[in-house]
Amino acid sequence: MTDRMALLQSVLANPDDDIPRLVYADWLEEFGNDADVARAHFIRTEIEAEGLPANSPERIEAESVAAKLFNKHGTTWNAELPNWSAWYDSSLVYRRGFVEELRTVFRRFASDGDELLRAAPITRLKLTGENRNVRAISHFRDLSRIVWLQLGKQLIYNENDTLSWTELHESFSSFANIQTLVLSNNMLDNEEMSCVRFLTQTRLCDTLTELDLSDNRITDAGAWLLATAREMSPIVRLNLSGNDIGPDAARALRNRYGDGLTL
Repeated sequence: MTDRMALLQSVLANPDDDIPRLVYADWLEEFGNDADVARAHFIRTEIEAEGLPANSPERIEAESVAAKLFNKHGTTWNAELPNWSAWYDSSLVYRRGFVEELRTVFRRFASDGDELLRAAPITRLKLTGENRNVRAISHFRDLSRIVWLQLGKQLIYNENDTLSWTELHESFSSFANIQTLVLSNNMLDNEEMSCVRFLTQTRLCDTLTELDLSDNRITDAGAWLLATAREMSPIVRLNLSGNDIGPDAARALRNRYGDGLTL
């Protein structure tokens, strides 16, 4: 393994730590080409911006510098990722100098996601598209790094337009450290609050602290379940905006989630 790869492995193993990123930037500046030197500057600038108050002049300036660097070199940096040219209908979000978020269709993720996760410290994942082979990701080794996950409607329902929590169970049990799960705009209704059971069976509830069920079809019956289900106890933030929930159910939800509730 080269020095560069060893330093990258340290970044991948410690996605919340700035130190491995800064050490990697030092190596790029000392031994890399022009694009690597620019990447070193980009890493340091994004880390600097992250530590500054939101909307402060200093942060705005740092983010502007980082944006200019990415506009000039981002295509080159993306091309360093394995097989990125084949990731159509996909996008990346950088934070603190490295790819943090991947937005893609499930089919593409199932094909090449394992390799991409081994090359970038991705912690946020948005998956859309059909779920015809959800078990294809069950063997992925780095899914435990994902802390924020969004699933689209076609992943929640199978090709017969029925709920597929059981089909999703095996694959999504590999997400061992999810803190935020987004199931917004998925047409979920009261009967489909079997997602509570799904969360428990996959052990997502062990780490989950935030659940977004906004813009679905949940009414009072589903709201009462969310307010009383023991399985929901680790969750401290619940977003139910865009659902038709009455005052009594809303009161029960507020008693349970307090300021963590969004209606």
